[in-house]
Amino acid sequence: MKKYIDTGKILNTHGVRGDLKVDPWSDSVEVFCSLKRLYIQKKTGYEEYKVKKASPFKEFVLLHLEGIETFEDANLLKNKLLYALREDIPMEE
Repeated sequence: MKKYIDTGKILNTHGVRGDLKVDPWSDSVEVFCSLKRLYIQKKTGYEEYKVKKASPFKEFVLLHLEGIETFEDANLLKNKLLYALREDIPMEE
């Protein structure tokens, strides 16, 4: 069983303060917004990012990650996949 589950894709930046527009791949936008940390795969493994803010925006999510504070920071993450730890995703009985 995989430890990390792909949960969405960063589509674009949103604004100039490092916000990201994300296509969530979870059961619902609310499930994605409830995650407290997300991961991006790098060459050496998965890098953890704490979620500072996640809010629904139509069928997408506007996301602000800790450490991503400028448009330039966010622009580097365009088209990256987001992962979550299996244990962090709320599962129904």
